[in-house]
Amino acid sequence: MRDGEDIRLLLDRLRITSAAGVWEIVARYFPAETITDRSRLLVEDLLNQ
Repeated sequence: MRDGEDIRLLLDRLRITSAAGVWEIVARYFPAETITDRSRLLVEDLLNQ
């Protein structure tokens, strides 16, 4: 899955280790966007690996 690979790269480069860190960045740069369940699950899964 390409999305997962891209997200993993960003997590590593930005040194993000928690879902809360991800959602802070998403809220800052995409305030009008709703985070989907799929996105939440993907991020949580990647962080738990």
